[in-house]
Amino acid sequence: MNKNRYFYAAPYLAHQAKLFVLSTDNHLYCEYNHENDPAIYSVQVDQETFVAADFKWADEQALIEVDYTSAVATAQQYQQHWFDNYLAQQLRYEECE
Repeated sequence: MNKNRYFYAAPYLAHQAKLFVLSTDNHLYCEYNHENDPAIYSVQVDQETFVAADFKWADEQALIEVDYTSAVATAQQYQQHWFDNYLAQQLRYEECE
């Protein structure tokens, strides 16, 4: 059972839409384009107590929690490559536990 949490940040001002994964190992992770260069955001947070309303990307872009189905649909539009790879990596990690 996939216990990751998923968050979507809608486009806001100069920020593109982003998809975040909060994995079972407590990493809030996102890959995105920064001035046409790939960038990674990864920070350690407590998965059980993380509140999306308390977090804003660059102090501007709000996160909303979405379910897995919505996250996959969003990834197909914006971030398919990294998202699919990240989830496959997480699945391998969970199988090894």
